[in-house]
Amino acid sequence: MKKKEFRISFDLPIRGSDIVVPMTAIAELHHSEPYYLLRTIEIISKKNGSTKGDVFLRELRIKQLKGEKENIWVHCDTGRESELSRSAGLAIEASGNDE
Repeated sequence: MKKKEFRISFDLPIRGSDIVVPMTAIAELHHSEPYYLLRTIEIISKKNGSTKGDVFLRELRIKQLKGEKENIWVHCDTGRESELSRSAGLAIEASGNDE
């Protein structure tokens, strides 16, 4: 049985630079649409090696849209893909907890 709530880790590339920010979040599947509620999205500090970091965003809702060639992950409110929605969505897929 798949977990209702699970932690994901992912790297967020900063557009226009070589900077990649390691992040983590708690993902929870909501079956109504379906979409994922990401909570406590944190930036992970590589200095102290901790799995807890500074809170970047409190909540974010993303969903997967089926495309002709590939699926994309978009924000529920705008229907647009961003580096954040894409990176987090790919981490959800990699976790094996995606629908």
